[in-house]
Amino acid sequence: MKYITAIVLMAVLVLAYGCAQKAIPESQYPAADEKAENILQGISKEDYAMLSRDLSETLKQSTDAEYFSRLSKFIKENSGEYVSKSLAASKDENSMHTRGYDCQFSMESVYFTITFNADYSKVEGIYFDSENMRKALE
Repeated sequence: MKYITAIVLMAVLVLAYGCAQKAIPESQYPAADEKAENILQGISKEDYAMLSRDLSETLKQSTDAEYFSRLSKFIKENSGEYVSKSLAASKDENSMHTRGYDCQFSMESVYFTITFNADYSKVEGIYFDSENMRKALE
């Protein structure tokens, strides 16, 4: 009975190890930062090709060039031109990776959140938050 218990326990440990979330190595972080910069620059320049090149197919299908044109105009009217970004937060959970940036725009600071798929190859979501944007949406 002890042997069966030991074998079952070992099998559970092997399965648990195999299913454990694999952390993305820090070597992927520059690629993530580059994708974030492409999106911010694409919005600033109203360049859909630049902005969309790293988006997942799902995100591309749900948000077209017209949507991003309106988004770019909204951001520029309320926050100004994009100036710079610095990493504020990073979280890896359930095969999704989220990075938050404190961004400086010409009129105010903006918090930009970007969500990546498991291997940081595609952007699954982008989110902007600022005082002026919130006021404009009231």
